[in-house]
Amino acid sequence: MRTARDFKVTFTKAENFPKDNEVKARIRALENAVNERKGERYMNDFFYCYSTNLYHFLKASGHDFICTGLHTKTRRQFWQFAQTDRLSHTLRGYEAYKQRSLR
Repeated sequence: MRTARDFKVTFTKAENFPKDNEVKARIRALENAVNERKGERYMNDFFYCYSTNLYHFLKASGHDFICTGLHTKTRRQFWQFAQTDRLSHTLRGYEAYKQRSLR
């Protein structure tokens, strides 16, 4: 993935300035890199829990939430957790627990 460091450019003379299409291409690439990182951050770094049953299961399993809030459109409460391997393991355990409970 490209980062902002890939786009660092120093100009010393007027003739060294890039043409308009080069600048636009660099800006588009930088915007895409930033947007990709935003998506990764939201998708990979955090887990948002909207289920009170799941929240209580995670709390009983020793997980602490980062913050809580209300969804802007639905006004439902959510809890934000840091996405870790331990949390993923607990979520798999919760799915197995639900499957056993439904039988």
